[in-house]
Amino acid sequence: MKIKFHYSVSFGGEININTRTNYLYFKKNPVGLDISSVPKDIRKVFYEKKVELNDEIKKLISNTFNKYNIWNWPEDFNEVAGYGRIKDGDLWELKASYGKKKVYSYGQVYYPSTYKNLIIMFSKIFDVEFFKEIVDD
Repeated sequence: MKIKFHYSVSFGGEININTRTNYLYFKKNPVGLDISSVPKDIRKVFYEKKVELNDEIKKLISNTFNKYNIWNWPEDFNEVAGYGRIKDGDLWELKASYGKKKVYSYGQVYYPSTYKNLIIMFSKIFDVEFFKEIVDD
């Protein structure tokens, strides 16, 4: 299973989620902060999370993608939705594969109707309030 997810907000930072070896990583990059300048022990507490990509997590991801038809999201959501390219605001990108299934989809400001279900899944996996994490408190 491979996942690469990116979400960013103009002037609000970004979140990246991706797989490496047998783990799923969550990384928060607040706007205006060079994350590499933060000591590793503090970075791991506030800005990075790691979850083992075990069978339970794979099943949760697979079930979510199947139930909410995420595997069939269009590549350029804004184009399919009739909004065209937008150069400001929220940006998102999802690239995932599992077995023979794969999806690559992205958009700006507009989202597929089941987008919130993807965010709920990530929130559950990492035990975070996803949209609260994007804002640097």
